[in-house]
Amino acid sequence: MTGREAMSLPAAGRLWLLASLAVAAAPQLLRTPHWFAVLCLLLMGWRLGTDLRRWPLPGTMLRLALTLAGTAAVLLASATPCWRCSWATF
Repeated sequence: MTGREAMSLPAAGRLWLLASLAVAAAPQLLRTPHWFAVLCLLLMGWRLGTDLRRWPLPGTMLRLALTLAGTAAVLLASATPCWRCSWATF
């Protein structure tokens, strides 16, 4: 057994974790920009698809691109004259 396999959760545990994330995020999604709520729902759906339908997980380059695009989008959406205020979003 490799280290990655030893650290992974069983499928039932991941589904419970995803369900609890959805319940905790639901009230927050009403206060965020619409594009962010859609992005969160798409990413949760992708994770659900990987567990239930055996979709492949994204590669390193796609994860890096999504992370950089999300960071830029948050900074642009909360752009103020004070960049310290924008960084408080994170």
